[in-house]
Amino acid sequence: MHKILPVILYQLTACLFIEVVIIAKLVVMGDSITQGWDGHKQVDNPIPNELGKLAGFDKVENLSVGGTTMTGSKGLPSQVRSVNFADYDYALISFGTNDYWQQSESLQDMQNGLQQAINKMREENPKIQILITTPIQGWENNTNSLDQKNTMGVSQSDIDDMILSVARLNNLKVNDWRNNPIVTSDNYKLLLGDQMVHPTQATMDLMANRYFQAFFNGQKVTINQDDQPDNPSEPDHQPVVLEMASVSGNWLGTFNDNFQKIFQALVDYSTDDNRSIEWQKKDFKMLNRGTYVYLVKTFELIKQVVDEFLGSEDIYDDNFDEVNNSGIIVPHTLIVAELIEIANQNFKKLQNIIGSIQQSY
Repeated sequence: MHKILPVILYQLTACLFIEVVIIAKLVVMGDSITQGWDGHKQVDNPIPNELGKLAGFDKVENLSVGGTTMTGSKGLPSQVRSVNFADYDYALISFGTNDYWQQSESLQDMQNGLQQAINKMREENPKIQILITTPIQGWENNTNSLDQKNTMGVSQSDIDDMILSVARLNNLKVNDWRNNPIVTSDNYKLLLGDQMVHPTQATMDLMANRYFQAFFNGQKVTINQDDQPDNPSEPDHQPVVLEMASVSGNWLGTFNDNFQKIFQALVDYSTDDNRSIEWQKKDFKMLNRGTYVYLVKTFELIKQVVDEFLGSEDIYDDNFDEVNNSGIIVPHTLIVAELIEIANQNFKKLQNIIGSIQQSY
């Protein structure tokens, strides 16, 4: 277990949880492919239905809506708002096709929408198992390569890579269709009902079976009975997600929310009870000298604690490169736009570092 300087921030209270899941339920969020559109008609057995049969789910709720995206009005945000995830054991997310073809979203917009959806699911049900898949390759508008950019400068591979990144950050099970794809350049005219993007019924059945293997190892879902108390001495490994601040928003509030998440994560991974570093949250309405001093000292404190930890422990990133220092920049500016830009860069670095620490724990 890694040792770092403990941060005295909260009094943590242990809770006892006893959970008995009587039946297994799956909720699916997606576009026309999981809705069951084959390019000409709605099929009788969409992918979620077949997956439910294979995995033995007692209930499958399919919220998918054709033509939707990760941030669209009837897409992922709307579908997430329409359901109480406390009622489900598993959730499958399948978007990305329309995000590429509609050419209306930046990659960052997609990522933010996806992460916000995951956050809401876990807020409503911390025990839910979230599954995610990249979209199958499409050939609409004479596109013949996963690397071909749309007018937003985004390729199908860019979307796939973003989904994988979010999955790794949140410790989700993920299926990447680029690995041993079912639909390829050689067979897409046969396997896609419209010869562009929508799979036939037979292809949907093959896709459901692939999900069954990728997400459930080809095994039926079993009743989960956990009557053991949670161990209060161990962190729950829930990914730390830091929000990006904006000039038009409550950026000081965002800063403080992120500071609390960072310090709480450091508390979770502290084992040395002999030393402490104190930090106290302060609320400000505007940027003035007092706010400036508070922000500088807070970033200095975070940099000190994280750098000391990284200097004493072997932590590696997703590329298996050793992380030796945080790279945090302490902002020394009273220009709001510059301050926010520097802070957001720090928050991105810290989110990745904390994720690497959690994986190494």
